[in-house]
Amino acid sequence: MRPLATVVSLLLLLAACGGGGGDATTQTPDDTPADNAQTIESILGSCGSDDVGQALGIQDVLLDLFGGGTQPDITITGFNLVQAQFSWSLDQNADQQADLIGSTQFRDANGNPTLPVANPQDLADALAGDLTALAALIQEMPQGTQIATTYNGTPAGLTDTSISGNVTVHLGAAGTLSTTSGSYTSQTGVLCASQIDWESLDVSGVATGGQPVGVLDIAGSSPEGALDGTLTLDGTNTGLLEVSVDSAPAASYTLDLTTGDITPVAG
Repeated sequence: MRPLATVVSLLLLLAACGGGGGDATTQTPDDTPADNAQTIESILGSCGSDDVGQALGIQDVLLDLFGGGTQPDITITGFNLVQAQFSWSLDQNADQQADLIGSTQFRDANGNPTLPVANPQDLADALAGDLTALAALIQEMPQGTQIATTYNGTPAGLTDTSISGNVTVHLGAAGTLSTTSGSYTSQTGVLCASQIDWESLDVSGVATGGQPVGVLDIAGSSPEGALDGTLTLDGTNTGLLEVSVDSAPAASYTLDLTTGDITPVAG
């Protein structure tokens, strides 16, 4: 899993290297796969935000919190036992200002609020103190438990970009992280926007260093054009993009989840 700090560094690098930026101007891409790949990278950059990296990076933070990985620097700001819900904030760049704020609720398999632990006070104590205890408690939760999170904010270093989204983690047996569903949106100014949605993304291998498995629907627009398509993940660090730019015929590209590089698939 990529720490969110690494994701932020990546998206800033992409912005500096032409993967989108606040000073982008309208361009007419050539029809060659390489030129389209550059356009796709720019649109996915949403004028400065690596949206795929952001969406997966925020999910990684939550999976670390719930699954016992490297604990993210999340501050719990409130807890409501009645609603089985807690609020939190995340300071990405240690400037004492929250870059993301969110709310997380425990739900049963039917989507109703629940406290899925034998002793609710144990959950309250974990959220009030050492968050590493939270992952141990989650291992006690029944199969089918849902952990639903909504979030919003402005990523560190991207003062003109607003993001929001939701991630619902579905637990398997013994509190294992099974699948996620969610959405992510970003908006930079009035011209640059993106939307990413997914259902039943398999995250069972993420705790042992793998990547998710499943399909994300991706749409975006920027001064460079409008993009629509899918990103298929197979558990490795390389995803398959099948996208259309400005309603042109769809083309296939590989996306390196570590570097963000986009490469045309040889026909």
